[in-house]
Amino acid sequence: MKDRSMQQYFTQIKNLVDNIVAAGSKIDNEDIILYTLNGLPTIYNPFKAAIRTSLTPISLENLYSLLCSEEINLQQDHSKELSSPFDNSALLSVLNKPNRGRFTRSQYKNQNARPNSSNEARPQQNQSSVPRPVCQICGKTGHITIDFWHRCNLQYASSSSTNPRAHYTQQQASPNNTEWNLDSGATSHMTRDLSNLSNASSYNGLDSVSMANGNTIPIQHTGNRLLPLPETAHKLSLQNILHVPSISHNLVSISKLPQTTTFQLFLC
Repeated sequence: MKDRSMQQYFTQIKNLVDNIVAAGSKIDNEDIILYTLNGLPTIYNPFKAAIRTSLTPISLENLYSLLCSEEINLQQDHSKELSSPFDNSALLSVLNKPNRGRFTRSQYKNQNARPNSSNEARPQQNQSSVPRPVCQICGKTGHITIDFWHRCNLQYASSSSTNPRAHYTQQQASPNNTEWNLDSGATSHMTRDLSNLSNASSYNGLDSVSMANGNTIPIQHTGNRLLPLPETAHKLSLQNILHVPSISHNLVSISKLPQTTTFQLFLC
């Protein structure tokens, strides 16, 4: 991939596949996915690991969409790192952010939610720095507009707000309370059903969750859970889960798993 954008990388792979097909040979989608993952730089290693260990096969269409979203996330984190040289959290976010997957065998879905911290401290920017570009899609500084990003992420909603947001336009709850989705964009584990939490306590903080449609929904409780893993006797320990009744799916933050010191597997 080198210094090419994700769009340029996909175009190169498409041309290669077209040439192989034109020569009369067949190539499986799994081989194309493997070739695509192997060509990604090392910063995408968590993403590649999540795809390869997923219990549900991923389609080429979903892989391309997720890679576009991951490129956006990495670019945004890199911009924060450059604008906040004294804040190590941006660098940790880049290093610990794998891809989204899911636990269930149902159709692969892509969710992306982040809690909104209105009281988060922000370091003062250097007034003598060179003016940074502004993206015409998301309204944020630090990167220019790349049309392919917006085309790949069909659920993206442009917003002038700098608050973290959820890539949801649906707030109506799903009837399945037991299904959990892996999400690389979520900065916390979230559930819509209070019964999914053990040792639940009321949340009195100022944080909330912003939706892609511009709505902001409250956090009501926090708690923990031992989540059974499919087709195994193991359970996954999830700490500090946010109870957000208005979200449509239960989310497991991949970035929280390696950062949580209590992360471990429990044998039944």
